Amino acid sequence: MYRRKAFIKLFLLLLLSLNVSAFDHDSYGETLMIFKGIYVQKEDPKMSMLVFEKLYDDTNKTEYLKESIKLAYLYGDKDFTRLIERGKKPLEKDSEYLRMRVGYLLDLGNLNEALALSKEIAKLDPTAQNYSLLGVVQGLLSLNSDALASFREAFKLEASEQNFLRIINLLVNRMGKTDDAIKEMETYRAMYGCSAEICMALADLYVAKRDIPNTIKIYEELYKITNDPVYVKELLGFYLYFEDLKSAKELLERTSYDDRTLVEIYIYEKEYDKAFEKAKTSYRDSNNSEFLALAAIIKHEQNLENLTEEILKEVIDKFEKSVGNLNNAMYDNYYGYLLIDHSIDVPKGINLVEKALKKEPTSPYYLDSLAWGYYKLGQCEKADSIMKSIDLSEKSFFESKEAIEHIKAIEECLKQRYDSNKTKKEGK
Repeated sequence: MYRRKAFIKLFLLLLLSLNVSAFDHDSYGETLMIFKGIYVQKEDPKMSMLVFEKLYDDTNKTEYLKESIKLAYLYGDKDFTRLIERGKKPLEKDSEYLRMRVGYLLDLGNLNEALALSKEIAKLDPTAQNYSLLGVVQGLLSLNSDALASFREAFKLEASEQNFLRIINLLVNRMGKTDDAIKEMETYRAMYGCSAEICMALADLYVAKRDIPNTIKIYEELYKITNDPVYVKELLGFYLYFEDLKSAKELLERTSYDDRTLVEIYIYEKEYDKAFEKAKTSYRDSNNSEFLALAAIIKHEQNLENLTEEILKEVIDKFEKSVGNLNNAMYDNYYGYLLIDHSIDVPKGINLVEKALKKEPTSPYYLDSLAWGYYKLGQCEKADSIMKSIDLSEKSFFESKEAIEHIKAIEECLKQRYDSNKTKKEGK
């Protein structure tokens, strides 16, 4: 109940405002008193309230009494009860006073009396804000159908987003009619367009329903409206989750939100020229060593079938300038394996792979790199032991061409070692 009271008070506060021109002052002294009341309001709202009450006492003009009541309400003054009761007769036809009285009745817990008064206000002064107030009170009494009708009337009188969202909030949170709310929001969007607030509310409803296609559609629109990268992030997450690399690539090319992911997509789709250029320009623009390491990988992958000494030297040079700055297991392993596989510097390669394994000790691919390093050093037994430590559930690894070749080579090495030892023994 406290939250509801807080909400109704906030709602009413939004409707209250101090308007100097509303005061019909006849004398110089009266004018001075008005400005005194206004001047001290922030520093001493109590004094301001008393000034306006004194003005009412002196002039019998109800706008001063109403201003005093308003200040007491705004600042939570203890005299509010006295003042609201004092205004009951002279302000009985004033809708602004009556709205404050509704708040007063709600604070007292007199919901039915507040409802009756809200209906009276809407009849007396049929404005959007008065129908909205009626809808709020009806909602507090769980008269949801009546509240919906009142909110619709408010929207009919003033087609604002705020009035529309009250309808949606009631449909979703009080009546459980999410599908109806979505239909109404889509109709609203078609008629009035989609502001950030409306689109965000609609996106939330689609997310709650796990309607991913429509969520994506609304996030696309939200990005167009706001240019906020948070929506690019959301969209990218959806595209990657559903492996829609085409849409992810188009989004990243259009927004430059995440060049690293864009480079990886290019690599995955074997668009090596695009990947290399993007990595190169991103490194130039950001001085981020990761892009240099990516450029090295791209150059290597791009030329696997025609890897000249010159290209290999370029790849190594890029890795040398980048890997040490990154502390990244994937790059450590890739460079380490390259040094091992090409017999460039096997001990250094093993060190890099071991560094990667400290971060990911069970990675089958890193363990394979390490085993291959020891194979290259002629330590076949150690290589075999490492390969046998890989979890047999890693089916995709064991089915890979590289794993099959390495296992076969290590087994052949062991066989040759066994045959050699056997021959030596027989020779003795």
